[in-house]
Amino acid sequence: MSDTFQIVHETFDEPDVVPITEADFIEVQEALRRLALVMQVEETFDVAVSNYADFERAVAGILISRETRRDFSGVRWHSTRREMSRAISNLLSSVRTFQHVAESAVSAIYGPVVLDEHQQFKRRLYDGSFAYRVMEKLRNHAQHQGLAVNSQTYSSRWIDLPEQKGRQRVQAFRPELDLREFAGFPKWKGIVAEFSAMRDAEPTTPERLDLHKLVRSYMTEQSAIISELRQRWADDLDQWDRTVTVRRDLIPGRIGEQAITETVAVQLRGDARIKTLYVSRTLIGDIRHLEQDNAPLLNLDKLEMRL
Repeated sequence: MSDTFQIVHETFDEPDVVPITEADFIEVQEALRRLALVMQVEETFDVAVSNYADFERAVAGILISRETRRDFSGVRWHSTRREMSRAISNLLSSVRTFQHVAESAVSAIYGPVVLDEHQQFKRRLYDGSFAYRVMEKLRNHAQHQGLAVNSQTYSSRWIDLPEQKGRQRVQAFRPELDLREFAGFPKWKGIVAEFSAMRDAEPTTPERLDLHKLVRSYMTEQSAIISELRQRWADDLDQWDRTVTVRRDLIPGRIGEQAITETVAVQLRGDARIKTLYVSRTLIGDIRHLEQDNAPLLNLDKLEMRL
């Protein structure tokens, strides 16, 4: 007995049923699979952006606590170092997840040729950005060897406010990376040498790396990655959505996306359901929502937050 395929609109009464071909069923199944893969990429990028926001909140929170409590003790220094290391480690881990899920999705949707193009794009970003290379090294270090932050600086300056005929004190907090402490780690040898050459070329370069700036540059580059992916599948998303909705809407008189009903594509062997695909709604709306919520992060290096 050969399998049969249907679109079924399940209600409290008799279900509405429209036969479809096996080819229709396979197309719907593939479209749903690809939409789900894109959704996974958007969700992992959303987590990375949320962790970046947590990092910025941690920096601001430490500064506020410092100013209100006026605690300059060594205990507070170590506590602050751990807090910043945790925030950075969470961010780096979530970015790694995003990158891994993205590569898996590109491979599963488009195959090895397009995956190679995507990897080459990432390689160009990596090769062209000192911040990217440092943060990737730091992720591995934080996972296997120690805390992500080994230095930090508080600073204060006065700025003139001519329009108010006065001055304002601006406080800043900067988590840092002192690469001199990594000189004995073989995996850091290239980064340490590169930074040493940068300081030789520009003697005014600070001895320690500003992790706040590095994180912002790193997230700008992750935004370039999600933008490249979105451009790649922009037209495909609508096509996959139409593949599902055209079959779904074969049901006469189907009314929207009612919560108390369900529209499914089913594979039957005799009277038994072998496979069920839920097609009442696709993921296109959720994907578009995440795209809007997580617009590319641009010009973060020019951002200054004041309390």
